[in-house]
Amino acid sequence: MLSPAQQLTAAIRANDAARTARVLDSHPELEPHLNEPLADYGGSATPLLAAVQYGNQATIDLLLGAGADIHTRGH
Repeated sequence: MLSPAQQLTAAIRANDAARTARVLDSHPELEPHLNEPLADYGGSATPLLAAVQYGNQATIDLLLGAGADIHTRGH
Protein backbone atom coordinates (compact mmCIF):
# COMPACT_ATOMS: atom_id res chain seq x y z
CA MET A 1 0.00 0.00 0.00
CA LEU A 2 1.30 3.42 -0.93
CA SER A 3 1.81 6.16 1.63
CA PRO A 4 -0.08 9.42 1.05
CA ALA A 5 3.11 11.05 -0.24
CA GLN A 6 3.65 8.15 -2.66
CA GLN A 7 0.02 8.43 -3.78
CA LEU A 8 0.63 12.10 -4.60
CA THR A 9 3.72 11.19 -6.58
CA ALA A 10 1.82 8.51 -8.49
CA ALA A 11 -1.02 10.92 -9.30
CA ILE A 12 1.38 13.56 -10.61
CA ARG A 13 3.32 10.97 -12.62
CA ALA A 14 0.03 9.77 -14.11
CA ASN A 15 -0.57 13.38 -15.20
CA ASP A 16 -4.01 13.10 -13.59
CA ALA A 17 -5.29 16.31 -11.98
CA ALA A 18 -8.49 14.68 -10.70
CA ARG A 19 -6.50 11.95 -8.99
CA THR A 20 -4.13 14.53 -7.53
CA ALA A 21 -7.12 16.43 -6.15
CA ARG A 22 -8.53 13.25 -4.59
CA VAL A 23 -5.21 12.51 -2.89
CA LEU A 24 -4.97 16.04 -1.50
CA ASP A 25 -8.61 15.97 -0.37
CA SER A 26 -8.12 12.59 1.33
CA HIS A 27 -4.81 13.57 2.93
CA PRO A 28 -4.84 17.24 4.00
CA GLU A 29 -1.69 16.54 6.02
CA LEU A 30 0.20 16.69 2.70
CA GLU A 31 -0.51 20.38 2.12
CA PRO A 32 2.14 21.74 4.52
CA HIS A 33 4.71 19.61 2.64
CA LEU A 34 3.93 20.72 -0.91
CA ASN A 35 7.17 22.71 -1.08
CA GLU A 36 9.34 19.74 -0.12
CA PRO A 37 10.84 17.16 -2.48
CA LEU A 38 8.30 14.72 -3.90
CA ALA A 39 8.44 11.20 -2.45
CA ASP A 40 10.01 8.56 -4.70
CA TYR A 41 10.37 10.97 -7.61
CA GLY A 42 14.13 11.10 -7.88
CA GLY A 43 16.10 14.27 -7.57
CA SER A 44 14.70 17.04 -5.47
CA ALA A 45 11.64 18.20 -7.42
CA THR A 46 8.69 19.53 -5.50
CA PRO A 47 5.20 18.43 -6.56
CA LEU A 48 4.77 21.71 -8.45
CA LEU A 49 8.05 21.31 -10.34
CA ALA A 50 7.09 17.73 -11.24
CA ALA A 51 3.69 18.90 -12.52
CA VAL A 52 5.44 21.55 -14.61
CA GLN A 53 7.69 18.86 -16.09
CA TYR A 54 4.57 16.96 -17.18
CA GLY A 55 2.99 20.15 -18.50
CA ASN A 56 -0.38 19.58 -16.83
CA GLN A 57 -1.89 23.03 -16.25
CA ALA A 58 -4.82 21.65 -14.26
CA THR A 59 -2.45 19.93 -11.81
CA ILE A 60 -0.27 23.05 -11.62
CA ASP A 61 -3.30 25.20 -10.80
CA LEU A 62 -4.51 22.66 -8.25
CA LEU A 63 -1.15 22.58 -6.46
CA LEU A 64 -0.88 26.38 -6.44
CA GLY A 65 -4.37 26.57 -4.98
CA ALA A 66 -3.40 24.04 -2.31
CA GLY A 67 -0.45 26.16 -1.19
CA ALA A 68 2.49 25.20 -3.40
CA ASP A 69 4.89 28.14 -3.69
CA ILE A 70 5.86 29.06 -7.22
CA HIS A 71 9.16 30.45 -5.91
CA THR A 72 10.30 27.25 -4.19
CA ARG A 73 13.14 25.45 -5.93
CA GLY A 74 14.14 21.84 -5.59
CA HIS A 75 16.42 21.10 -2.66
